[in-house]
Amino acid sequence: MLEQTSTQLNNNNWEDELELEESIDRLLDEFALQVNSIPTLSDYAVSREGIYEEHF
Repeated sequence: MLEQTSTQLNNNNWEDELELEESIDRLLDEFALQVNSIPTLSDYAVSREGIYEEHF
């Protein structure tokens, strides 16, 4: 009987791990979609000249 309980716990852990892995994969895919849609700054915009440029 104890062996059956151990096996059931191991099977449940395995299923939980698979669900967790699937959830993580979905989150990473969603994150990648969001990151790719963020506009990036040009090299000039993040350079010292671009940062300290005077605006009239």
